[in-house]
Amino acid sequence: MTNEQQLAFTEALGARVNFTQTVPGGDLEDKDVYTATLDPRLNPDLEVVHGAFFWHMDGLLSNVNQPKASWRAARALAPKGGQTEFASTYAAYTALSDEEKAELGGLIVANVTR
Repeated sequence: MTNEQQLAFTEALGARVNFTQTVPGGDLEDKDVYTATLDPRLNPDLEVVHGAFFWHMDGLLSNVNQPKASWRAARALAPKGGQTEFASTYAAYTALSDEEKAELGGLIVANVTR
């Protein structure tokens, strides 16, 4: 898919949350697309990409609408490595026991930025 096709697809599913306006980096040519790359010509803030190497959740640090899903498209594949896994936090919460849900129920997430 092209960037335009990908954006049209996501908009057909509902309102799109655009984090490229609030997250450093992003695509220098298409401000509605975040290019996860270590090429400084394509992403001026490599610190964000480095910070997501081991674990991250899309939209976690946003104070606005939280996304229901994320859409990825590989433009270039690494010759080795590059494995990724996805998880549904909704499904994980649903699978918790009532006791675990009660224990977690009073917790809040604090947005701590640099």
